[in-house]
This record gives sequence, C-alpha cells and structure tokens, in this order.
Amino acid sequence: MIKKILFDIDQTIIDHELAINIAIKAIFCKAKNKQNYEDFILKYNNYNKLLWNKYENGELKIDSLLNHRDKFFIEELNLSKRDIKEFYDIYISECKIYPVWKYIFNKIKDMNISMYIFSNGFSEIQRKKLTANHINHYFDDMFFGEKYPYNKPNKEFLDQIYTNILPCEKHEVLVIGDSIKNDIIPSKNYGFQTYIFSKKDHYFFENLLRIISK
Repeated sequence: MIKKILFDIDQTIIDHELAINIAIKAIFCKAKNKQNYEDFILKYNNYNKLLWNKYENGELKIDSLLNHRDKFFIEELNLSKRDIKEFYDIYISECKIYPVWKYIFNKIKDMNISMYIFSNGFSEIQRKKLTANHINHYFDDMFFGEKYPYNKPNKEFLDQIYTNILPCEKHEVLVIGDSIKNDIIPSKNYGFQTYIFSKKDHYFFENLLRIISK
C-alpha cells in the first residue's frame, strides 16, 4: 500500500524542455554575437550537461552552476544581465504543468496519500514554477537538493527525505520521476517503489492510479 509519493519536477510535473527552449529562443533573438542557432543549442546543451554532472558529483555548488550558465549566455551571445533576468522570467512563465496532473493530484488527495516534491535545482526557481502553476498546496513538504551530498542521486538525500516523511516503511513510498539515473535507480536501491514518467506513455496516468489504488 502506497502512503507517500515523491515527485520530481522537471519533465515529470512540468514541461521544462519546452519552457527552456522558448526562453533560449527569446534571448537568442537579442544576441549581438550572431551565430547558427542549432550550433549554439548543441554547445549550450553540452555545457549545461557538464555543469549538472559536476554539481551532482559535488564539484560545483548550485549557485556557481547558475553563475556559470549565466556567464555562458552573456559571453556567447553578448547579452546584458538584464537580458538574463528576462530569460529567467520567460522560462518560469513558460513552465507549464502537464494538465492531467491536477486531476491526478486531487485523486491522490482523496486517497489520503501524502505528496512531496524532491528535486535537484535552485529552490527559489523551482518554487516559483510551482507557484505559477498554483499547485503548491498539494504537497506536504518540498525537498530540494541544493548541496552535495544532499542531492540526487545520492543516498544521503534520500536518507534526509525519509527521515522527514516518517512514519512509513520504505516500500510504502513511491518515487515518480523521468530520470533513470537520478530518480529511479537510486530510489529503487534505497527500497522505495518507483515509476518512471514519460509524456510519450499514453497509459502512464491510468497505470499510476492502478498502482496507488492497490
């Protein structure tokens, strides 16, 4: 029987990829350093992945990650700090929840199952995205992995979360996320149940309700 559910945010509850692409295109149009968009996106994706890997391995703090990424935009596109602020404003405003989640959240609440957020990333930005979608009230608590080793995919982060959501057995906790590396494997190894989210899985929500109804 599931008593607690931990939700990832980006690409699970919220369509992060769509939002980030819209925001990047908006500031790319302001670039004083003209370059091919596809080449720039490839360069950005590679650099962003490198930054997040360093963060997850404890080589970079979350605020340093954001500063490095902002500097990348400024130097590559010759942008101003005002442009960077506009980038974040657009990004947050475009971070839309996959619509069916609100229906699912209400169904879960009716089952008296507690819901929590667990996410890597800067808590201020993540909270703004949830607030903009009017879904904060669904969650009993939120856990943000802002400091190594208390971030995904590390056991210390799961220890911290589990301590704060007791009383429950580990097998009574369900983790929902889109990342096999950061969400599914570490949570399964920890003893939690897991269910991977994919917006391409047309039966995901139907199967999820079946899982938590057992």
